[in-house]
Amino acid sequence: MGPAYVPMISKLVGVCTALAIIRNGKVLLKERKDQYYQGWEAPGGAQGPGENYADAAKRHAKEEFGMEVRFIKILAEFDNPDNVRAHDHTVLLLCEPLSEPKDGEWLDKCPENMIPEHQHYRPVIDAYLAKSLLIENRKSISSFYDLENI
Repeated sequence: MGPAYVPMISKLVGVCTALAIIRNGKVLLKERKDQYYQGWEAPGGAQGPGENYADAAKRHAKEEFGMEVRFIKILAEFDNPDNVRAHDHTVLLLCEPLSEPKDGEWLDKCPENMIPEHQHYRPVIDAYLAKSLLIENRKSISSFYDLENI
């Protein structure tokens, strides 16, 4: 690294990924109680060099929950110039669990006490959960009517 690298890197905006791991109308979150944060958080962090979204999702799920996931799609993107650590651009990724988590809790909605940097994920995740629940209910209703017509 040359002497120009440090001043240059401090002017770049990092890319982070946050995971919305959803199963059966519930989202997997983790509660933090440490010197930095008190509250719930979505797993995620900085996207590494050479990683695409699917790679970053797999790595973060493995590191934080000890589980495997499949990246489905981007739910939202957030510009975070007021992040206390550094300005970043976060991409919220919808993921499907492929194994059981070793940590965390499945919740039917995002709790109000999410850590400050994750508060803006709440309406997006909650809207997705509500929509997925509505779709599941419609499937159940249509299956019921299909059986009734036999």
